Amino acid sequence: MQRHSLSHFLKIPLCLLCTTLAPAQTRTTVTPQACVSYEALSPNRVHLQLEKIKPSEKITTLNKSGTPQGTRWFSETLPDYRKPGPWNTTIIIGDETGPFLRITARDHASGGVRNEWLNEKLLFLQVWKGRMVSDDLILDVTSGQFLYSERAGYDGNVESCDK
Repeated sequence: MQRHSLSHFLKIPLCLLCTTLAPAQTRTTVTPQACVSYEALSPNRVHLQLEKIKPSEKITTLNKSGTPQGTRWFSETLPDYRKPGPWNTTIIIGDETGPFLRITARDHASGGVRNEWLNEKLLFLQVWKGRMVSDDLILDVTSGQFLYSERAGYDGNVESCDK
């Protein structure tokens, strides 16, 4: 019977360990980066209706999403996506005194409306018009004015960004 040293028995597990930890040689293909094109947009082309409301007006708000410091909130009423579109979404904006602004996004696509507070007075809105087009807006909720509005086209995967 042949005697093997301890190092002989450790060689096999170490070799197996080394091959599993070694980076696999894979072939990586680089695909062109998808581009987003933007065009200036007049807010009245977005089909958004802004309406100032009285804090005393009775409005049912279910889920409130607050600003970073909690001084304002928005609540949205989503459409019934089981019914054929286009759809409408209503967003109520308020503060400690109650609701003060109603935004209605009319005739949007199934991508819906995405809302996000940027700070205590600026609200980012992204209204989807189709699978590859959205209207991106920034609303100053204190003045009811749009500070930014552009239409974004996400169909750049057809063309290269290097143009």
